[in-house]
Amino acid sequence: MLFHHVLFQLKRPTDDADRRQFMEALARFAAQAPFAVGPVEVRGSAIEPDSERGLLVSGAACSIRGESPRTADASISVTFASRDDFRPYLASDAHTALLRDAVEPLCDGWWSVQFETAAPATPE
Repeated sequence: MLFHHVLFQLKRPTDDADRRQFMEALARFAAQAPFAVGPVEVRGSAIEPDSERGLLVSGAACSIRGESPRTADASISVTFASRDDFRPYLASDAHTALLRDAVEPLCDGWWSVQFETAAPATPE
């Protein structure tokens, strides 16, 4: 299995309209993330959980540190069955559109990390 996690930092200063627009774009993407297995988790503020779509949206972003240059505003976590599903995910129309329409215009930066683990054992 491959776990893909991305942290996003919105442009500073951030206003509520941009924050909501970004979080809604992440939620729409997460509801139909290509090649993903299981629910996609989005964390941030300005959006409500949506269990009907199998989307896990949780926790308002804590602004304890304010708009620090070292603080992320949102995150997304996507799980893939294998690394073979990750490259087509990156090249997919949905991922390209998310970058073009939401991430690039609304974020100062984004950082991703991937972790690969052995697939869980299947019961016999």
